[in-house]
Amino acid sequence: MMRPAVAHILGGREMGGIATVVFSLLEEQSRSGNPILLALDDSTLAEIARRKGYRTDVFRASPLAAPVAFYRVVRLLQREHVALIHTHSVLAHIFGYFIKRWMRKVSFLMHVHASIQRELVSQENMFLKRKLYAYAISVAFRSCDALIANSDAVRRDLIERGVSAGKISVIHNGVDVEKIRLAANSPEAPRSLSERFGENRIIGTIGRFTPIKNQKLLLLAARTIVKQHPDVLFVLVGDGKERGRLEQMGRELGLEDKLIFTGWLNSPYPILSRMDILVLPSLWEGLGVTILEAMALGKPVVATRVGGIPEVVGDGETGLLVPSDDEEALASALHKLLSDPELAQDMGHRGKAVVEKRFPSTRTAREVEEVYESSMNGKGGMAI
Repeated sequence: MMRPAVAHILGGREMGGIATVVFSLLEEQSRSGNPILLALDDSTLAEIARRKGYRTDVFRASPLAAPVAFYRVVRLLQREHVALIHTHSVLAHIFGYFIKRWMRKVSFLMHVHASIQRELVSQENMFLKRKLYAYAISVAFRSCDALIANSDAVRRDLIERGVSAGKISVIHNGVDVEKIRLAANSPEAPRSLSERFGENRIIGTIGRFTPIKNQKLLLLAARTIVKQHPDVLFVLVGDGKERGRLEQMGRELGLEDKLIFTGWLNSPYPILSRMDILVLPSLWEGLGVTILEAMALGKPVVATRVGGIPEVVGDGETGLLVPSDDEEALASALHKLLSDPELAQDMGHRGKAVVEKRFPSTRTAREVEEVYESSMNGKGGMAI
């Protein structure tokens, strides 16, 4: 039985965890319906979605073009008889609010992947724009039919910002373990990178280069690690506005020969499979899809004890957790795993079992469907 049409709305420039979650949902939902992806900017995200075969429509929503984009989005939703809109980022949430005001019968679901206030501070340099977005989001919170938080930490953050607890369902991100393992074995890693890795051990991180991702903490710890373990290279996968500063910082720390910046990769899994340790040094994190992907490949994780990360990484069991402002603690955790390969391997094995049992993408999709049903039946959020 085909369920009512659903439209996922994104700003269009999301990469990393949000894109992974959305593509996973689209794949699962395509088995029983025809979900639509609406991107408010034409970018790599839309290109990848089309390449994967998902119905993708782009509406450029720059400040001057936003009214026309809104009109075109509404017309499409009406034409396709969309019953529910599922928004995933700040601009998408704001668009969702106006769509709900215009189309009262459409259910409006906000999917919150991180602390929105912290993300705004990290991404928006203009104070007035940041305040305007924050106000618009607070209005959207009140008007939506339900919210999904990807961790208990995000749920607490939403409640602290005045969102009704009854509207919020906690649904942890999930990953397709088998697909990740198959992708890890594909020959997509650039040969030049593979050649440079050689016999060196690899410590890596994956994500947007923004202040909240805090990659500078890893570079500070790297300064210590390369002295203790000369055979270690540090690989930073991703891109963003902080890249130039991070590259400059690497040069100032004398790490030029120990750092590799890959940029965004269509598939990070071949390189992730080559890593000995994955590091996520964020100042705050909703959950951390990259952590789940690394654990699916049996990699030990060293991450900061922030946001929803402790809900995934068992400290001393599947990885090690450190403060987000302590380079010595991060260096010590990395040194511990590098010096004890058996411990690192045991943590990786335990992490793989945790992901397989608790974080499958099929479970995430099923629980999202339950929220869809309750939203469209006027019941609001669910305790999941």
